[in-house]
Amino acid sequence: MTSRVVPWVVLVLYVAVVAFAAVAHEPWWDEAQAWLLARDAPVSDLVAVHLSYEGHPPLWYLILSIPAKAGLPYGAMKWAAILIALTGVAFLLFRLKNVPLAVRVLVPFSFFVAYQFTVVARSYVLVPPLLWALAAIYDRRARLFPLFVFLLIALSNVSVHGLGIAGGLFLLFLIDLARRRIAFSELSQRAFLGGTLLFALNSVFLIVILWPPVNLKTGPLVDMSFSAERFAEVGLWILREIMWGGLDEMSNAAGIVVLLLLLTAFALLMTFLRRRQALLVFLIPTAAMLPVAALYFGLWHEGLFFFVLLFALFVAWQRTPASPERRSLDFAVLCILSIVLLRHIQWAAQSIRYDATQPFTGSRETAEFIARNHLDQARLFGAGLRCVEIQPYFPHNIFRNYAIPGNAAFWDWSTENPWPLGNAKVTSSREMGQWFYQTMAQRPDFVVAAIGYRMDHLYARALIRRPDYRLIATFSGVTYWKSKQIEIIAFQIFARKRT
Repeated sequence: MTSRVVPWVVLVLYVAVVAFAAVAHEPWWDEAQAWLLARDAPVSDLVAVHLSYEGHPPLWYLILSIPAKAGLPYGAMKWAAILIALTGVAFLLFRLKNVPLAVRVLVPFSFFVAYQFTVVARSYVLVPPLLWALAAIYDRRARLFPLFVFLLIALSNVSVHGLGIAGGLFLLFLIDLARRRIAFSELSQRAFLGGTLLFALNSVFLIVILWPPVNLKTGPLVDMSFSAERFAEVGLWILREIMWGGLDEMSNAAGIVVLLLLLTAFALLMTFLRRRQALLVFLIPTAAMLPVAALYFGLWHEGLFFFVLLFALFVAWQRTPASPERRSLDFAVLCILSIVLLRHIQWAAQSIRYDATQPFTGSRETAEFIARNHLDQARLFGAGLRCVEIQPYFPHNIFRNYAIPGNAAFWDWSTENPWPLGNAKVTSSREMGQWFYQTMAQRPDFVVAAIGYRMDHLYARALIRRPDYRLIATFSGVTYWKSKQIEIIAFQIFARKRT
């Protein structure tokens, strides 16, 4: 009875938690950019042109284009993410029944499932449902090869990291086939050839549409030099963070002790996976993701490695139960994972509490002020990358000095975009100053200065010093990661003085 009732209680509680958090959350840059692309870019241009500048495959944008092009408000993005996350949680609770109940109860409330990839609505919300579905069919992937390939293709279209995971799992399938761990009799030759060709074509297609263009504004920021030190640095950082995190806030002695304990715990997890012949299920997709992470790594990408670890454990649990003499190892692994998940739940709780009580970004309040005072109907100018966060609250581009083809409101990452990128490696403060003074020579009625991306604060400072403009409103916010504030996102609105 308990095993039937508890999943339903967990599902209802999960919906309540994420719905509450979503209502409180103010979407930030990543969310705004995805919504604007889905809303303003024709699908053909989105795939053929814009995604190469974004560096993300099309699936999330295509999903968002349904509510966005239907004219639904910006908030629809949150509920789309919640619906996707809810599908994954339901699958985990009701279909992966060999996974211990304690794990199935804790995972939905962990940091990335309950907050960072759901309330903060981004493409990564698609990863858990797809990985859980792959875990459910993993040992039947030869018999269900078309479904296996479909799930891998879907996963590869979520993010570049997802392409790495999918490529790693397909490679592992070929290895298992060559080593006779998969019987050829279970695999239809026609399905195998067709599925392999389809997966290869999809991979080539993604590489072609995502290859960075020559006029990419952030080109100088891309460092293609790989090194063993970089791999080790990123790998150790990820291991530390997904297992416990926060070691940089401890004393050196305490940090070393905790790190040793984490390495011991990780070794136990790897021993468990090895016995279940699932170690490669973790190692190969992780190895496939690591070069991408070494090239470009944001804090949130840590969650993808965490999900691969959970996926490998789920695959192991879905297999035959352990013999009695191995149950002590099972129990140790369950205890370790439960402790790690409780730590993730703590981060989720702290993040939701912060989001509900503090402004995550000042963009929503700024948009409300602009709408309430009809500033969007005046000559309103913008300055700073984060101004894009304000745009989704309006049905069209509101900044008179921002003009890209089609009067779209999303940020254009090409060098054709006249707005400077506030980054010393791309744009000097002198170039930013020249653009600013040329812009202000047009004497706009109002100016929104965004603060929060590298050198963008220089615009607000310059406006404060101008005698012909006065500050009329400030809306501040600070993004939050696990247990601490990390980035200011503020907006100041200036009005031209009447003479």
